[in-house]
Amino acid sequence: MILWICVFFGFACLSIIWAPSNGNVLSLNTTFLQLIFIVFCLTNIIKNDEDIELVLKCLIYSLLFTAIMLLIRTPFEQWGTERIGESIGLNSNDVGFRFAIGIILSFYFVNTKKKYYYIIYIIAFMLLVIFSGSRKGFIMAVVGIIVSSIYSGRKNTDYKAILSKLLKIVLASIALILIAYFVMNNKIFYSIIGVRMEDLFSAVVGESSGDASIIERNFFKEQAWQLFLSHPFIGYGHNCFPVYLKSIGYGFLTYSHNNYLELLSSTGIVGFAIYYSMIISMMISLLKMWFCKKKNGPILFVFTFIMLLVLFISWWQVNYSSKFLIVIYSLVYMFIKVEKKGGLYNNEFEKTNHCNNQP
Repeated sequence: MILWICVFFGFACLSIIWAPSNGNVLSLNTTFLQLIFIVFCLTNIIKNDEDIELVLKCLIYSLLFTAIMLLIRTPFEQWGTERIGESIGLNSNDVGFRFAIGIILSFYFVNTKKKYYYIIYIIAFMLLVIFSGSRKGFIMAVVGIIVSSIYSGRKNTDYKAILSKLLKIVLASIALILIAYFVMNNKIFYSIIGVRMEDLFSAVVGESSGDASIIERNFFKEQAWQLFLSHPFIGYGHNCFPVYLKSIGYGFLTYSHNNYLELLSSTGIVGFAIYYSMIISMMISLLKMWFCKKKNGPILFVFTFIMLLVLFISWWQVNYSSKFLIVIYSLVYMFIKVEKKGGLYNNEFEKTNHCNNQP
């Protein structure tokens, strides 16, 4: 994985040769070095399943620390009137994304380790997702609650197991109904996230939306696609989409708000292929593990689910330089590596003959 991130970083830096702005290309160098350091540390620290769970716990604890910092640094009058995150240097959408992942990870410990006090974390993280005003984070959180509540980790068919699953579904449904009710009927929640969800729904069903951010993001995507078509192979230059916006006279210089189009427009097919080669490889490995197990492990489910969510949400988010996400990718990579060595589920699940016969 170190090789992957270094090759992508190297190609991104190489685009300084043809990029219209050397400063933009080099502006993310510090971030890339941090990503390399994170990957190096995690891939050398993690040796077995216990290490993976320890890092998962650390990730949740880091989110709790983030929540505390938000409470301390966000002025009281901003809660419910503005989207949170800026006070600690985070984008509001990034806040929503991180805490949505935190909800899914917390459900893992509730469902498999019976650590029911993690429910407190789930509630706190859900409130912070709402206060972030992130539509993407809210959708991820809702989907995460539904799927995590239904999935039990084992295919039990006995009477008690079926009742337990039904109870979880009922409780999750009640929780979601309550969340929806408060979001749409509470003045504070509605002004932060409710109205934004209404605009998103209107856009999805084809009705005109007055949300300027949706209109502007669609414009960014269209421009990124056109930029890719004019520079298909090696791109316009890493991190140079804002330079392109400036060249066409657009005042708001930002990224394209789409991870796929951002990479295609800035690094072309070559950079896009380098970046997604590792992610696609990990997804294939996860799916192979999923289908060749008699019993699918809870961690396998969590990682597969999160990876699918990230691939989906990347249509509305630029996340290739996210330090939080590179931690997730590193965990998935090491999970696959440990599993291939036969060290993760030997004591909990049996492998099928098909899996045992694989090289």
